[in-house]
Amino acid sequence: MSESELPRVLRDVEEIDADPDTERMIYEALADLAAGRSVICESDAAFDALLDSLSAKPYPQAS
Repeated sequence: MSESELPRVLRDVEEIDADPDTERMIYEALADLAAGRSVICESDAAFDALLDSLSAKPYPQAS
């Protein structure tokens, strides 16, 4: 996705690398979504990391 295709709110967002635990939680959450289950984030930081990852990487589940 090119920068011009991003929603305006995401155009100036800096992509960051998640720590290994956060990355694991993100992949577990994506697997839950793919299986039709709900995603539960146990903290604001985990939720923010999930949103950051979904907006930064093209996943089939995200639109």
